[in-house]
Amino acid sequence: MVDKKEEVYQLMYQSEAIDTLTKKDIKDIVDVSKKNNSDKGITGFLVFNNRQFMQLLEGDEEAVKHLYHEKIVKDKRHQKSVVIKESRGVRICSHWSMAHLPVGVFPHKKFM
Repeated sequence: MVDKKEEVYQLMYQSEAIDTLTKKDIKDIVDVSKKNNSDKGITGFLVFNNRQFMQLLEGDEEAVKHLYHEKIVKDKRHQKSVVIKESRGVRICSHWSMAHLPVGVFPHKKFM
């Protein structure tokens, strides 16, 4: 269990989904993230909206930066990843190894 009052490193980024992204791809991202993040003490959430991703990652600075630069940026299911905020603060997603906040709409018929 993660400490709710623990001060952690927080990184928020946004990126653009590739045109061929599917609902299964998003489910796979969330499922793998939940398992791997929990093992590393990383928490956060993923939002998908109108072909755009936004994700908050929080935890040990080295672990979060490694995850972002070595895994997330290199993931071929999205592009144009840009860090929009880095800070330190109290962990806000202590109950989520990775929550998926599904606000997005898929414009392609394969998602219907």
